[in-house]
Amino acid sequence: MAEPPDITENHSADEAKHGTLDFYLTAPAPCPYLPAQEEQRLLTFLDTPEKHAAMPALLRAGFRRSQNMLYRPHCPNCNACRSVRLRLHDFTPDAGQRRIGRKNASLHTTHETAQSSPEIAEIFDLFTRYQHSRHADGDMAHMTAADLADMIAEHTGHARMMMMRDSQNNLAAAMLYDALPDGASAVYSFFDPALSAQSPGTAMILQLAEDTRKHGLPYLYLGYWIAASRKMQYKSRFQPLEILVENAWKEFDAASL
Repeated sequence: MAEPPDITENHSADEAKHGTLDFYLTAPAPCPYLPAQEEQRLLTFLDTPEKHAAMPALLRAGFRRSQNMLYRPHCPNCNACRSVRLRLHDFTPDAGQRRIGRKNASLHTTHETAQSSPEIAEIFDLFTRYQHSRHADGDMAHMTAADLADMIAEHTGHARMMMMRDSQNNLAAAMLYDALPDGASAVYSFFDPALSAQSPGTAMILQLAEDTRKHGLPYLYLGYWIAASRKMQYKSRFQPLEILVENAWKEFDAASL
């Protein structure tokens, strides 16, 4: 069992009621982002209603969610993974992002409770086409409809699904995210590969940012950013970003990292 991190900063009285969390350290494994590195993760399970209240504090401390498991990198020889969040009150889409918004303006957006539903077959079809187009050699390409239903429905009570549909009501893009007291946290998104030229992945971030800001909330958590990973570079195009460094959120400056 690993030593727990400090998650006391800025958490509410309700979050303090979660009791003791058990933290575990995974065995070393090949890093999925930096081929020369090995990764280890610090993780805990929020598997009771009492523990669910710890979710916002853990997100602020740099953890990410996978179902009811919360994890963050704890690699002995590398600290390349940095949590980033978009400061919404100061965010203005740049010219390229505005063009993407216009390309996707015909898509209709809804926000729904994250649960297994009659729509799961439609969602799974979209998910499978996305995986086979973008990540055919990854583990998620082998997920079944039941696996995806579990990924969506098993959470800590904060999860929502954002669905984007075209004028014929076909599902074009979807994002699983967590609704938090200080904003939203993107968990996983996927879209119709045939729409790649419209950059629907960026469009989903822009839409979630807009909808979160309309509720008066300050942040959109975008997960981990790695300077040396091309897959992560799109996150730095959303500004102003804040980055978690030594347990404190600071202004993002890629040149200094």
